[in-house]
Amino acid sequence: MIFNVGARRSGTYWLQRITCAHPAVAEVPSETYVFSHGIAPLMERFHHDDPEYEEVGQVYARRERVIEGVRNLCDSVFGEFVRDGQTHAAERTPWHVYHLPLIAEVYPDARFVHIVRDGRDAVRSIVAQPWGPDNVKDAAEEWRSSVTAGLDAAPVLGDRLLEVRYEEVLADPRSAIPRIYAHDGLEGGLDEALEAAGAKANIGRQDNRVGTGKWREDWGRRELRDFNRVAGDLVRELGYDQA
Repeated sequence: MIFNVGARRSGTYWLQRITCAHPAVAEVPSETYVFSHGIAPLMERFHHDDPEYEEVGQVYARRERVIEGVRNLCDSVFGEFVRDGQTHAAERTPWHVYHLPLIAEVYPDARFVHIVRDGRDAVRSIVAQPWGPDNVKDAAEEWRSSVTAGLDAAPVLGDRLLEVRYEEVLADPRSAIPRIYAHDGLEGGLDEALEAAGAKANIGRQDNRVGTGKWREDWGRRELRDFNRVAGDLVRELGYDQA
């Protein structure tokens, strides 16, 4: 399994297109929310310490048995999309960035790619959607929370997790894509991936091109001020240009 994660509007769809352009990779369609909305709440119904301990809303079960059952369930779901000759399946749900340790426990053999985008561009795009926060402050809080979750999981997952920058993939896909593929255990497939890398971005009511720095065209002082109050320090820590 390959799990592509990141803050919303940070290029997870684009990363998934690139990953699944490889002929050995099966695409799990759309965003599944299997772990964020299914497995994580399910795990809260179990405790694992003492069979004699009683708690309303929880039941004792050995954790390794539960994890084994969850793995079998997920395999049966994700495996439906694998065709002859394919050795990998890729899933992308932005919200899964909050559950990386759990997913890694279920899939200790999986690979994870965390894509990070300049928060100002991501927040600009979030606010433009009909389904998300409609103001810069709330969208910046979402971006900060998502990115921080991915960064915090890095020490837990070790070399199973690769962080890639949206801007670096865009600027030099011939270098970035082979690095992603090597991390995922894939060889070749660069030509197909380069074609996928040039695909249009995911849905949006405003400028829909894959690109960087679009916040500069749309934001005034108020939007930038609201963003910086919430997430300006993280953008600086990530090394993004402050001009």
